[in-house]
Amino acid sequence: MFTHFNVIRCKLTKSIEVRELPPKDSLGSVLEAFKKALKSVDVRTVAVKPNSEPWKNLITVISISEKTVSQIQIEQKKIPSINNNEFAIFFLALPFEYSIFEQIKQGQVIFKTSSGDFEVKMKGVDLLAKKATSGFYRANFVNMIVSEGDIEERTRLWSIMNNQQREIKRQNYRDAYELLKNVLRTEDLNFQQKDFEISIPSFARIDHASFKKNSFEVRIKKPSNLSGLQLNLSLKSRNTHPADILWSKMKKVDKNKFIFQPTDMVPFDSMEIELIHRDSALVLDSASVVVPVTNVIDPLLRTLNGFLPLEDFKRMLLEPQLCGTKPQEIFENAVAWLLSMAGFVTIHLGIKVKVIKGICQQTDILKLEDGYQVGEADIIAYKVSETLYLIDCDLKGNDTKKIQDLIELQKHFQSFFKEYKQLRIVPVLCSPKDLNEISHEGLVLFSNYRIHQMFEDVMRGDLEKARSTLKWLI
Repeated sequence: MFTHFNVIRCKLTKSIEVRELPPKDSLGSVLEAFKKALKSVDVRTVAVKPNSEPWKNLITVISISEKTVSQIQIEQKKIPSINNNEFAIFFLALPFEYSIFEQIKQGQVIFKTSSGDFEVKMKGVDLLAKKATSGFYRANFVNMIVSEGDIEERTRLWSIMNNQQREIKRQNYRDAYELLKNVLRTEDLNFQQKDFEISIPSFARIDHASFKKNSFEVRIKKPSNLSGLQLNLSLKSRNTHPADILWSKMKKVDKNKFIFQPTDMVPFDSMEIELIHRDSALVLDSASVVVPVTNVIDPLLRTLNGFLPLEDFKRMLLEPQLCGTKPQEIFENAVAWLLSMAGFVTIHLGIKVKVIKGICQQTDILKLEDGYQVGEADIIAYKVSETLYLIDCDLKGNDTKKIQDLIELQKHFQSFFKEYKQLRIVPVLCSPKDLNEISHEGLVLFSNYRIHQMFEDVMRGDLEKARSTLKWLI
């Protein structure tokens, strides 16, 4: 006798319906509640055959699914075959019904295949009467682990499985655990501790949850014929531990979109959202949304204001010559701060660094290995996966050498980054003066008016608009 992974496709006897109403927290109750949305049962039984004894269940994984039987069969056929008289994996794909549970309750499952009938002995257990438990993993809202076998018997059966290393290796698996994880499609690796695993996927879920203006928006995705769902919402304070519940609500899911507007919300309060099955109280999905600050950069601005009044920061940008004895350094620092606040990844190059043998090197000058000086830049700013800005700060705004250096830098890096075809490299001349009289193809002029515009956008927290100040100049 031999068995196969992929040819043991089984048929069961006629469907057996649940005649009595099971307890509300049982697996049977959950299946009854969701049966309109369920289409198939995917059964995968790992069995071993000790000497002349009958086939015995090592692990059976039952996945109740919204997929069709044909889809399940296609998935099962992708699993490679193994020929062995001691070890087999039996597959079953059938329309959603309770037959398999009745057979397990009777202590044996008959797998009818093209190679004959295979009877697998199991520990008789009424799985439908077992209390349903929430999934360990987000993919399933029910993920039940049932252990019924005694330790001694389980150890004996597993010793047979562990002797299959040669066959397992032939199938390109490292060991029995890796094979079972892939064939049974489970993340719970305590194989030796369970006889059965039953899962139901989270086909009803929270599709979207967000904060808009002064309210929370929640959208649910579920089959149209699915009922018995409830949303539980709790607004919790982040200022207490454990968090105080400031507002709560329960809402029957009778539509796909909901708007909730609690009162007395403050930034960083958190709305905790759960989608549950009412009868069993199982959690199908969950989400958390934090109340944002009105101005997303407000905490940073307040902190900076503690060290430096924001009006002084504005003066450093627009009138650096009035701010100290080193106006060039002051201006460079202020521009780097502003670009960073606007959301650019920013590096200020205008410093000297000690290198080997105590020699100081200016980091704002790009030199090649042969000593050739390509050009200078004070700041690098990067809009991720989009644009790289090479920025030179000039108080006067009319230094033709600096303009030429920027153009040379642009050409150098365009050649250097040939593999990044979508990356734009943009030279920027930045000055607190008006630069209307300067015109050079490919050069962006970031002068007094544009700097002031970006500053005001940052102060309002409109960072997207602040970044577009440079974008629209290109």
